[in-house]
Amino acid sequence: MHRQKQGGRLGFRQAIVHCWRCLGWPLVAGPLLASWPSLGCASNDLPASVEDKAVARLKACGLVTSGKLLLPHQGERAQCQLQCLAKLRSCADVETAFCRQDWQVANDCLHACYSSHICAGVRIPSDALCDGRVDCLRGTDEAACDPDSLKDCKEGEVVHSSQWCDDHIDCATHNDELFCDDAPRFSCKNGTTIPAQKECDGELDCAVFANGPSYQLIHDGSDEVHCPGADFFACGDGSYLEKNKLCDSHNDCAGGQDEPIDCAANTCPIIPQ
Repeated sequence: MHRQKQGGRLGFRQAIVHCWRCLGWPLVAGPLLASWPSLGCASNDLPASVEDKAVARLKACGLVTSGKLLLPHQGERAQCQLQCLAKLRSCADVETAFCRQDWQVANDCLHACYSSHICAGVRIPSDALCDGRVDCLRGTDEAACDPDSLKDCKEGEVVHSSQWCDDHIDCATHNDELFCDDAPRFSCKNGTTIPAQKECDGELDCAVFANGPSYQLIHDGSDEVHCPGADFFACGDGSYLEKNKLCDSHNDCAGGQDEPIDCAANTCPIIPQ
């Protein structure tokens, strides 16, 4: 009888811990409770994630249809964008942030969310530190990592060496792209070339515009798919996508293979070019 009573009491305590965990509350009652095994939570027991709340907000504002929707969530920048998207009060602001990718409407929320570096009085996300791109005018977000990686634009501005001769003007003086005729380049399968430093950088850069009025970029993947650890989605027509673009409510494959029927559809208004 004593063993049965003790077993029943343990089961009751485990049930309490189970409910506590499913509510997402921290276990602060000591190591004994924390050491008990989780019994597993039913899907309707789990607290809504930041991503779930952002998706619910988009659906409530009529910007996506019902169905599976995966939003970028890796890194502090993406996490804060999801958190702030869910907190925007008006659907007009939600549309501006999500459809137009204009996050000015959530600036106060984003700056309060970012936990890391401050430049010019503004916080930037932790994943912007030492990422090979200068976000602060004087490069303070990159200087602590490798001071020798910075190049001087003149007039008090610097950029990362990976931004020098990368076919994109980053210096206000344009100095980073003025004398690049002899810079090494990578030849893409589609006949275009890209700066050599963009090969195997984890981003698809070998791209051409698809035929038709959509102005859709088609990536042939030749700069990335042969690289160690490469993991991209093949559209089936010779083009590739980063996997974070699957089921994101945007057709990125020319044939829409990245957005199967069970994915939510984007209903954003057409934005004039």
